[in-house]
Amino acid sequence: YLDCYAYDVGNVHIIVMSTEHDFTKGSSQYHHIQDLLLNVNRTQTPWLIFVGHRPMYCDNVDYHDPSGVQTVGRMLRDNLEPLLMESKVNLALWGHHHSYQRTCPVYKEKCTKGAPIHAVIGMAGQ
Repeated sequence: YLDCYAYDVGNVHIIVMSTEHDFTKGSSQYHHIQDLLLNVNRTQTPWLIFVGHRPMYCDNVDYHDPSGVQTVGRMLRDNLEPLLMESKVNLALWGHHHSYQRTCPVYKEKCTKGAPIHAVIGMAGQ
C-alpha cells in the first residue's frame, strides 16, 4: 500500500496515512487503516500514534471546498474518527497548517475521556 503504512519505535506503534488520497469508508486506504488499527499488539506496543498531513482538528477558518482545512477535517472526522476511538489511539499528529495546536482528548468535537489527543505540529514551515 502506498497510501498508508505502520512501524514500531520501541513500545510505540505508529500508523501513517495519506490525507491526499481517498480515505473515505469503503476505499482501499480506509480498509488498510482499519486493518492496521485492529491488528496492533498493545502488549508489545501499548502506545498508538496516528499520523496524517491535513488535520482532523484545527483552529482555522478555511472552509473552501474541496480541500479546505475544515472541509478535509470534517471528512476525516466523519470517516476515520470512530476507528481512532475504537482502537484507543493515544495521540494523533497532523501537519499542513503552519502552527502548533493541541486538543484535550477529543471525540466528535467534545472533550472525552479515553479519546485521542490531537496535535497540529506544522510549525516548521514558519
